Parts: sequence; structure tokens; C-alpha cells
Amino acid sequence: MTEDELLERALNYSATIHQPHAIKSYQAAKNIFTVLGNNAIWAQADKLIFQSEIYNVRSFTQDSHDTQFSLPRIQSILNRSIYPVAYSALYQWYCNYGFTNIFDHYIKLAASNNEYLSHNITILLSFQTLLPTLNEKQIYPFLDRFTEFLTSTFGNTSKQLLSESFDQNITFQSLLDECIHQPSFFGHNLITLTWLMRCENQIPSELMRKFKFNLHIQATTPLEDPEDELDADIYSQSLEGDITQFMMSLDNLIFGICKNLHQVTLADALLYLQQQFPIYTPKLNRITDYQIRLLRR
Repeated sequence: MTEDELLERALNYSATIHQPHAIKSYQAAKNIFTVLGNNAIWAQADKLIFQSEIYNVRSFTQDSHDTQFSLPRIQSILNRSIYPVAYSALYQWYCNYGFTNIFDHYIKLAASNNEYLSHNITILLSFQTLLPTLNEKQIYPFLDRFTEFLTSTFGNTSKQLLSESFDQNITFQSLLDECIHQPSFFGHNLITLTWLMRCENQIPSELMRKFKFNLHIQATTPLEDPEDELDADIYSQSLEGDITQFMMSLDNLIFGICKNLHQVTLADALLYLQQQFPIYTPKLNRITDYQIRLLRR
């Protein structure tokens, strides 16, 4: 398995639970390879994606019909998740107005809706980050997955207005402290923090303040799903460690077991955060060790 082969497969995987994760998992694998240089990451990521996503052998966007829609009609179709015409609608939006127009529309919605686990922003950013690297043929399956993500995430979503009195001085480091204390399901708060930090220059400052506040709320209030809370018994057994131990734990998280594609996305986040905040290595190792123990329970 090579990087290019994993990308081709990731573009053709759809979600079986909620939002498609394969593209974000591919990017996590790519980030991990850049640092660790282990070619085994491509096959491992593919195995993990295969366990939870469904593979498509055709492009729905490429086969869609040519009926023309106005932009309000396109947005209505996507908001109401009307299939299969949703594929054609998004393709027209992309062709007529460009991806940036679509992204700008939905990133504002994402900032206004504090979605549990924050997939509305992390997966949105993963699509935006991947697009410039694709060739013309890959655009069709990319838009298939993007259509599925938008309708499953933003369909029938009402806009929630944030109070203008929210804390506008939240820092990434203060968020890291909070997210280590409450990582959420499979470290999703840490994954979200990583995506926000990596894409800071791509997000308007006023929206970034909202995303930081949203993450602050998720990391400091009871989780929507109580089963996602830290297991106190397992966490009490989990160990801190130095950089050598952290790298060993990270390798174990990625390759030591094959259960959940979030092994790759979380490992990517932990590796990035350790590089940005080396002083947090012991705490990040404990989170890594905890997740390994939880997987093997």
C-alpha cells in the first residue's frame, strides 16, 4: 500500500455511522508519515478505514443529470438532504461559484453550531486542505464525499447565535490544558484543537474566536454522551512518560491494535501537539497510554 493508493481508496469510502472519516484519516496518516517515515502507516490506515466505512465503486457526482438549479435551490436541496439530486446540486455550486464560496458558507454555519465532537469543523477543514492536491479525475469522488458530509452535518441545522459576551481571549495553550483534562471520545477535543491550530491562517479571526470558545465549552462541561467520559479506573493506571516513552506509546497506538480509525487521527493530533508543546509530553503520553488500555479492555 502506498500513499497514492490510500488516497484513491479514501476518496471512495462513505460513512456508515454519520460523517465520512476516510479523508481525514488519510491526511492524519500522511502527517504521521512525514514525521515518522514508516511506510506501514498506509496499510494500517486502510485496514482501519475498511472496518468502519463503506466502499463505493462509482461516482454519483459524475453520473448526475444536468438539470440547472439556482443557488438558493441548491442550498435548499442540500439543507433538506434530498438524494440523489444533492450530488448534482453541489457539483453545480462547485462549478458555478467555486469551492471557496461553498467553504465560506459552511464554515460560518460550523462556527454558529457547537456540534458534539466538532466534526462539523474538523472534517470541513480536512476537505478544504485536501482539495488543492487532487487531480481532475479525483474531484468527482471528492465531491461525492463532500456532499455526504454537508448533508449529514448541516442538513436541517438551525443557526444558533452565540452571545457576544463569550470569552474572546482563549489561547491554544489554555485549550490544551482543558482538552487534556477532558479529551472526550477518542480524544476528539485534542483532534479538534490540532485542526484549529494547523488551519489558523485559513480561518477568519472572528470565526476562530468562536471555534475556540466552542471547544472550551466542550472541554469544560459534561459530555453529551456520558459513556465518553474518562474511565477513572483506567486513567489512574495510565502512565506519564518522557519523549522516548511517548514515541513508543504512539507507535503502539497506531500499530499495536486494529480497532478504530481514530487510532490514526488521534495519534496524528498527539504527535502534533507534542511537537508544539514539548513540555506537555508526560501528559500526552498518559492520554496515549490511556487510549491503548481502553482499546484493549
